[in-house]
Amino acid sequence: MASEAFAVVIRYHPDAREAKELLEFVLAGASLELDIDVLLEGRAVAFLGDEAAGQWQQLLDHGLARLWFCGDWNGFSSQKVEARPIASKAWGRMLETRTLVEL
Repeated sequence: MASEAFAVVIRYHPDAREAKELLEFVLAGASLELDIDVLLEGRAVAFLGDEAAGQWQQLLDHGLARLWFCGDWNGFSSQKVEARPIASKAWGRMLETRTLVEL
């Protein structure tokens, strides 16, 4: 992995096309061996309940990125994707230590 860490912050529920583009964006970074954390905020976590869940889980299974969420996980089956919860304070510290890409 590269020495610089990146945080891709997703703050909205993307449609199917946008979700695919987000996955491709993260995969492109992973192919460059970038250290990537994907941070889902608020309603953004809902798109992982869609058909995108399997694709994102493969990304995690291969260690190409880490997936975090901050906010309410209610109504979402965490069995579909292994996203880790992160507290607001830790979230803020994480963002301070990474190059930020907001989407």
